[in-house]
Amino acid sequence: MDGTDKDNRPIKRRSMDTRSWKDAERKLFELENEDFHQKQYEKLSELLDKREVEAYQKLIDSFQPTHQYQVIGPGSTITAAAPPSKPKEDVTIDYAIERFMKDCAARKLHRETQKKFRQLTDKLSEFSKRKGFNKLSELNYPDIMAAFRESWPWSARTANPMVERLRQFFDFCGPNGRRWIDHNPALALKLAKVNDSPTLPYTPEEIEKMLWGCEIYSTAGKYRSNNRKRMRAMVLLQRWSGLSIMDAATLERSRLNDENQLMLYRAKTGEPVFVELPPDVAAELGALESPNPKYFFWSGEGRKESAVKVWDESYTTLFRIAGIEKKGNNNTSHRMRDTFAIEFLNAGGELHELQMLLGHSSIRTTERHYAPWVKSRQKRLSEAVRRTWA
Repeated sequence: MDGTDKDNRPIKRRSMDTRSWKDAERKLFELENEDFHQKQYEKLSELLDKREVEAYQKLIDSFQPTHQYQVIGPGSTITAAAPPSKPKEDVTIDYAIERFMKDCAARKLHRETQKKFRQLTDKLSEFSKRKGFNKLSELNYPDIMAAFRESWPWSARTANPMVERLRQFFDFCGPNGRRWIDHNPALALKLAKVNDSPTLPYTPEEIEKMLWGCEIYSTAGKYRSNNRKRMRAMVLLQRWSGLSIMDAATLERSRLNDENQLMLYRAKTGEPVFVELPPDVAAELGALESPNPKYFFWSGEGRKESAVKVWDESYTTLFRIAGIEKKGNNNTSHRMRDTFAIEFLNAGGELHELQMLLGHSSIRTTERHYAPWVKSRQKRLSEAVRRTWA
């Protein structure tokens, strides 16, 4: 004991063994806290039996100082750290999916984009039910995400965009979104390696076979004999415009002007991008009968995706009639777009020009598919190889 204070209470003096005021304040608080618990323990020891004392000791042990205090300076008060945040709400997987899809709709995402998100979330829901998972927190592990991806039936080219969508879903649920989980488990998934198959255009001989097949195409159905003219016009349109099957099937007549120029789309600058069609192709399109005067092929009723499906089936029938053998994975209408692109390059066109005609947002997309077909590049490569002979 080192004396008494003004109220005649004993005063103890102890060295804090530090030159830091903050450390000294912290140690003082711990000592006072320790003394308080000791006094409480001694007082209760006189009142409680041994079993209750032991229980209280365990309670005291659970409240040992955590050092979560802030000392501002001499004479300042000691402020305790903020209390822990409220535990996260453990929502169900189905509820998280429902909220995410409603958010996609509220953001006015394209219908096809929402359809792809729905395809993914349906798979996630099926996987969770199969594994017995109900709460979103049960998916919050990278290994669970790896097992989910292993259940996918898709190829690497299709699966990689699905991984990106899965990351967006958990980003919506995680710290950057609704905060139902503390991190994004899909970030641990690495993208699969995609082996691009070479672009395979149709040869001039195969195009001739298709046009011949149009002459004996079936006349059954609502369009009767007009089936043959419609099929031929579609083949010629895709061959000479490079339009995708979606754009070709729903093409409006107003986009073809009197100079045989077909407006493909409007650039970001607002300027239209045209491709000029051969006069005979433009004439066949102009003379084509259609159920809706606004369009060349489409009735304007139903969904555009349904129209595309019908044309895909028509192409399959045409390939069978014409005896077109499969190359690569399949015969598809998209190879008509490849045929346009490669014939353009073989005629001396440049990649950046082709990018504009095809409407690619990035030149890298055009290069990935069509760079090997650039004649000028092939010529430079051949010359470089010859120089190594000397």
